[in-house]
Amino acid sequence: MKNRTFLIGLGLTIALYGCAKPSEQDIANAIESTKLAEQTSTPRATNTPIVTEMSCLIEEEQHEEWETVFCETFDNNSYQWGEGVDPEFGTESIVSNGKYIINYNSANTTGYTTGLSLAMPFTESKDYVVSILGEMDSVYKQCTWGIMVNGFFDTGISFEIDNQGSYFISDNNISGESYVGNGERGSHNAIKWDEPNSITVVADDELLTFYVNGNFITSYEYKYSNKNDISISLWAAEGVSVVYEFDHILVREK
Repeated sequence: MKNRTFLIGLGLTIALYGCAKPSEQDIANAIESTKLAEQTSTPRATNTPIVTEMSCLIEEEQHEEWETVFCETFDNNSYQWGEGVDPEFGTESIVSNGKYIINYNSANTTGYTTGLSLAMPFTESKDYVVSILGEMDSVYKQCTWGIMVNGFFDTGISFEIDNQGSYFISDNNISGESYVGNGERGSHNAIKWDEPNSITVVADDELLTFYVNGNFITSYEYKYSNKNDISISLWAAEGVSVVYEFDHILVREK
């Protein structure tokens, strides 16, 4: 811009004086005119870079370098979670006060029931970190909550905890009778009784790694099914009543 303005000023000087060689004073005047033009010229607009990274205040120490693709704090129902009464499953659900609340009572189901077994998908991914903060309130022991990955009940693998400090890996790819904890079961003192717990699942190169409240629990090798569904997973035995509450969900993608 500076060189261009100087040449314009010099060109005007030459035009005024014809083909005669400009004097030193003429050149000085042209330089001064150039400086004034630079001071009064309109600056070019600066292009603001577009921020594509999702802003999320949920803290999770696993793979902070991966991209955040899902951030749910239930301040509203922007992700369109199912609400209302569902007599088929005996549930009543609502997003309220920063929580997603699911109230299950087997007495509210229509027809014959053997309890609750429910997967609620919310996103899809292959290699990822998913973290959910939730809790359940029940006087019964036979109920769990957690995360199902790698599909649904045909190929899905779920990691769930109960309100007694136990965890269960249920793998629907294992042939034979399917039951809660058929892949692995155990207990860990990181799982809080009757309090909120944070469950984190890391899926990377056909290895699932499970954490509760930031503590490593176990890992599990699996066969990728080409199904990328990730779901909240709920289970309750027949005759059980339980209230599930979820505070937030975070997903980062590799």
